[in-house]
Amino acid sequence: MDNIIEKIKINHYDFCFISSSLAGNLVYHIKKCIPEIKVIVFFHNLEYKYFIQVKYLKIISYKFLFRSLLAFVAKNSEKLSIEYADKIISLNDRDAKEIEKFYKRKVDLIFPTTFEDMYVNKYKKIKSASKILLFVGSDFWANFYGINWFIENVLDNLDNVILYIVGKGTEAWREKFKNVNNLNIIGSVDDLGEYYVLADIVISPIFGGSGMKTKTAEALMYGKYIFGTKEAFEGYDLDFSKIGGLCYNKEDFIEKINNHFKVINNNYNEYSRKIFLEKYDTKRWIGIMRSFLDKN
Repeated sequence: MDNIIEKIKINHYDFCFISSSLAGNLVYHIKKCIPEIKVIVFFHNLEYKYFIQVKYLKIISYKFLFRSLLAFVAKNSEKLSIEYADKIISLNDRDAKEIEKFYKRKVDLIFPTTFEDMYVNKYKKIKSASKILLFVGSDFWANFYGINWFIENVLDNLDNVILYIVGKGTEAWREKFKNVNNLNIIGSVDDLGEYYVLADIVISPIFGGSGMKTKTAEALMYGKYIFGTKEAFEGYDLDFSKIGGLCYNKEDFIEKINNHFKVINNNYNEYSRKIFLEKYDTKRWIGIMRSFLDKN
């Protein structure tokens, strides 16, 4: 923190952009030491709500007390960010409303999840006797809770499918799911692209969290059909019937995925790719962010 403040003093920056609401202590000290600099804080999540969710869901019971402590720390850090930041940014309208509800301050800009377009058609589609479902996500509570629910409630009711799981740390799930036959846990990979191209559909059974799910924008970028919960699509402006399917329960997942494979024979969704390029490609938002910074 001392190094950051010293660098700001030496270089006379116009503003400081802090990409985490949990850095409230840093925001406080920057404004106290250099009150003239503009500080902008990007709320990628409402972190206090995130830890409260984990606490009440009791996903990891032995960490219950630790999570409760983190919720307390998150709330105090975010309160400092709210109080001392000149401008605050949220990812979506839901977060903006919750920030105002919890902290009594309106956000200054809603800036959704964006991706630099990395799609290239260089991967060969591997022929498979089964339809390939893809779940992308690292080893953390919302991902594990969601995929565990999907495997227990949905997977065996789907016709002729195999589920691939790709994401950092998910190798740890192999022991838990060792008796599931139509499952392939890949784990950490250097290039997600080949797995997106390989997949017939992407599934996103996510029930908790905050902000926007970057995996949704990533799947759109690769032109995939996506079947997910309301939380998976939170903040995204799209037609669920064209994207794949919005699913509220296990019956929705089973019916919509099975029906999809009865009528759709390809694994590339032009509508998904179009929505990505129009709304979630980083190029689309550079001008908006530049204008916001120029005004502030």
